[in-house]
Amino acid sequence: MAAPWNTEAIDSQFKVVTPENIAFNYQVAGPFRRLLAFLLDLFIRAAVMLAAFIVIMLMGVGNLFVGAGLEDLLAAIGTMAAFFFNWFYMAAFEYWWNGTTPGKWLLNLRVTTDDGEPINAFQSAVRNLFRYVDMWPMVPLPFAWMREEMYDGPIVLTFLFALLVPIFNRRFQRIGDLIAGTMVVIEDRSWLMKIAKIEDDRARLLADYIPPNFVAPRSMVKAVATYVERRRYFTTARRREIARHLAEPLLEKFGLPTDTSYDLLLCALYYRTFLSRQSSDGTSDDNELLQNPAQSLTYGQPSAPVSAGTK
Repeated sequence: MAAPWNTEAIDSQFKVVTPENIAFNYQVAGPFRRLLAFLLDLFIRAAVMLAAFIVIMLMGVGNLFVGAGLEDLLAAIGTMAAFFFNWFYMAAFEYWWNGTTPGKWLLNLRVTTDDGEPINAFQSAVRNLFRYVDMWPMVPLPFAWMREEMYDGPIVLTFLFALLVPIFNRRFQRIGDLIAGTMVVIEDRSWLMKIAKIEDDRARLLADYIPPNFVAPRSMVKAVATYVERRRYFTTARRREIARHLAEPLLEKFGLPTDTSYDLLLCALYYRTFLSRQSSDGTSDDNELLQNPAQSLTYGQPSAPVSAGTK
């Protein structure tokens, strides 16, 4: 059973250590930046629905494009479409766009799990369902559905919970985030990495010995990509030191000799992951970009090993 992920909070920075012993830093998005992203999405939704309403009105006016008596049907269809669009806009975008919406994308925000992993459809639906709960202004006690003449007791200002909950937890999670196990982080897009070229032919040969059914976890792919991109700046000894933490368990998993070069193994895994498919498809990797594959990989974190000397 894989070891659980460990997290450590440092102000708005969170360090996540994966079961592969790889550390990532995430910066949690504050409430004001998230509010601005929400307002941008709200504006986009309003603009789309307004455009759809205008089209429906034009189709109905004078029965230019539809037969007489279908105006009510058009209005009903438009109302239903607006309802579903408004309800599923956020959840659908966050699921299909890997945690972003147009508003979040414009502000470099992304929804992840508490462990920094991509969210699933259930988590996206839950966090957005509770968004509407957060927006309820008030609820009378004991029952929200009792008429005023039937109940004259205290009223709970539920919107205050929505305002206070993000402020008093370290990850600025609203109620929906706490229930769904998600958080909103700031995505670093300050640099792009080119697909690195593997000059050593031994890495390509070693890639053939990696089991074909092995699928590297997302966190491992990030770490290997960052390591290969930056390895040219390291000495041989430093490569071995950095790569050892990840390569040693891989050698055992793949059944390779223990004296296999750590550096070479990571290069082989990189080649198998990013380059072998391009080579088989006959496509060029010169212009391919790998965007931010390691999201603030911390210095000295467990990464794939590089062997010294003959390694």
